[in-house]
Amino acid sequence: MSDLTHHPDKPLINKKSAISLPVRIATVYVVFSLFWIYFSDLLLHSIIYDPDLLIQLQTYKGWAFVLISGGLIYLLTYLDLKARLRVENQLSEQTLRLKQVLNSVSHSIIQYTPDGRITYTNQAARQLYQFSSDALPDNLISICRSDNDFHLLTASLTAQAEKGQYTGQIRLTQKSADNTSFTALIDWSAIIQDKQVTGFIAAITDVSQQQREQQQLDQAALVFDMADEGYMITDARGEILNVNPSFSRITGFTQDQVIGRTPAIMRSGHHDKAFYEALWDQLIRTGHWQGELVNKKADGEDQHIWQKIYALRNQQGIVKKYVAVMYEISNLKQSGIDDLTQLPNLPQLRDRLTTLIPEARQKREFFCIAYIDLDNFQGINDSFGHQLGDQLVQEVARRLVACTGPEDIIARQGGDEFIILGRNLNPQTGSAQFADLLLKTFELPFEIQEQKLFITASIGLCCYPEDGENTDTLLRNADTALFRAKDTGKNNYQFYTRQLTSNAVQKMEVELDLRRAITEAPEELEVFYQPQINLVTGMVSSAEALVRWQHPDGKRIGPDEFIPAAENTGLIIPLGQHVLRQSCLDFLNWQREGLELERICVNVSAVQLLRSSFYEDTQAILQETGIPPEALELEVTETALMKDDETVAHVLAQLQDKGIQIAIDDFGTGYSSLGRLQSLPVDRLKIDRSFMPEDAQAHGDHALITSVLSLASNLNLEVVAEGVETEYQAELLIRNRCQLAQGYLYSPPLPNSAFVEWVRRHTEVMQF
Repeated sequence: MSDLTHHPDKPLINKKSAISLPVRIATVYVVFSLFWIYFSDLLLHSIIYDPDLLIQLQTYKGWAFVLISGGLIYLLTYLDLKARLRVENQLSEQTLRLKQVLNSVSHSIIQYTPDGRITYTNQAARQLYQFSSDALPDNLISICRSDNDFHLLTASLTAQAEKGQYTGQIRLTQKSADNTSFTALIDWSAIIQDKQVTGFIAAITDVSQQQREQQQLDQAALVFDMADEGYMITDARGEILNVNPSFSRITGFTQDQVIGRTPAIMRSGHHDKAFYEALWDQLIRTGHWQGELVNKKADGEDQHIWQKIYALRNQQGIVKKYVAVMYEISNLKQSGIDDLTQLPNLPQLRDRLTTLIPEARQKREFFCIAYIDLDNFQGINDSFGHQLGDQLVQEVARRLVACTGPEDIIARQGGDEFIILGRNLNPQTGSAQFADLLLKTFELPFEIQEQKLFITASIGLCCYPEDGENTDTLLRNADTALFRAKDTGKNNYQFYTRQLTSNAVQKMEVELDLRRAITEAPEELEVFYQPQINLVTGMVSSAEALVRWQHPDGKRIGPDEFIPAAENTGLIIPLGQHVLRQSCLDFLNWQREGLELERICVNVSAVQLLRSSFYEDTQAILQETGIPPEALELEVTETALMKDDETVAHVLAQLQDKGIQIAIDDFGTGYSSLGRLQSLPVDRLKIDRSFMPEDAQAHGDHALITSVLSLASNLNLEVVAEGVETEYQAELLIRNRCQLAQGYLYSPPLPNSAFVEWVRRHTEVMQF
């Protein structure tokens, strides 16, 4: 391992000093020679007249010249080398001190060449990567988790430095000697000598703990903002530091009105001094308090609150903050009747259900609970106003009352949701008949303010005792069944099954595991590639990138399972960045290996376009990897593009202006309007695989294919046919002048190495 390379602006021996010695020696030699020859000859001729003696003295004079000039050369060389040795000793001492300083700093320092050969590591780096002093790595590949990371630290940084960017920062997953992973923040500087990149110096910090803490903070902040309960955080003196949106909804006080003040702003005067003294006494002694408070809302109205207060202490046990969690219980203090419909409200229903269960257990009674949610109710409110919406809720309540029995219980949970407890049902057929009756209630239109409104409902049902034997379980399971009904297209009912709970748990596990994979083990998310064939030449024109998840337990999780989870949680944003970056890097590697593909095609979710700085992120990845913009195609589903949201069109137009190509994926499934299609920034259409005809008898699919190809031709758009599986389908596309095709007829999606090998074999066959 060599010493740390010196700075290019301060070489060990500068160029002047490198050539000064021969110049001085030559100069002294020439001057001395001229003076010696001229004056010695002049002197001898002036005092010696004997020719023989003069010749003899000339010989002695030559010997003297050699001795004197040799002595001068020796003296000059000795003095110069002595000065140079003194400078080199000083530089060696400075280098030693520099190495001692670098070994004493906490930052890990690594110096390496553009091809990844490590030339220096300090003590902190060896400790970070857990390498002993006699087993140091000789190349970056030993500490990089993937070839992609190695490329980013070598070829990618070299390309940036050659463009004039000599410093930067990058975050990568690294591995230590025992193969454990950690997240590294790398501050790098390029070493430039004679205008050439000769190496890099990297200062590396392990930020794994900070990343985990930030994720926890982000999750806590999300819970804080989304919680139905009101949250209030104060310092140790009781001064309010923060409140969440639900606090403002419950109390009427905005965040700006309360921050910097104390909770005394909400005191109603209903509690005396002794009450608050007891509250603080328990809070200080036990670290928590809970109970009912009568507070004053922002409008001056009294409000019943159930409040829990927790003291947050540091490691020394000193209270640093207080967190208060509050629920409004004013409705529970009232009659239990919903004002709008005059039906029982949820607390009243819970009370009745809790009373009914022991009686049903004793009598072996069978009953059902139905959760009813009106479909697309928000659209009615938006179109006709909330007053008409309230009247619709009242009419729904009347119909439900009319269709149920005298012992059934109907309650309004709130908004557009109702809960019905159906009693005296037949255990074999009664539950289905009950569900059918409720669903038929919505078949006829509702006439309100001379408007005929058609509205449907989604219904989730569970039964006692098979689906639960207590109030919380029954209501929760009915709610789970309701979500299933809405997921299956609305206007239907679904009964609870244990599988629904299992599915919900499984969905949550997938989301949590996906978050782990993206943040801690991105190598599990491997990018596969499916070739796109030019139907004119038969050569591979491009490739579509498709992510696959190889779980550590050995199973491969399909994209249909984890992509929706990624979109629901926002994880599609970092996942999409990972896939885009890896695809660009692999494409550049293909180019270097001689694969002549025109572009790489990457799928983009509407969530990415609407909820992230997608344009800026894409530009950054293009700059980071060095891929030309025209070599990248972004595929957006037709459904996402056809939404009347100008944000999507604007972002895509910006990207197209930079040279990136845009394709509509799954074309034919989103009910595109021609006018909308013409206004969008699109270069290519991808026909959905569902429209590919199975055989010559599928006349409808034939018409669809020819219509799409004709439309694309008129709009000057290329067409890619997906899902090509038979020779008949390929011939049909060729006859109709389709430009590109992909599908299992040619190749399934393949890992990178297998894809490269497949393209090479295909190219050889086509060129034969």
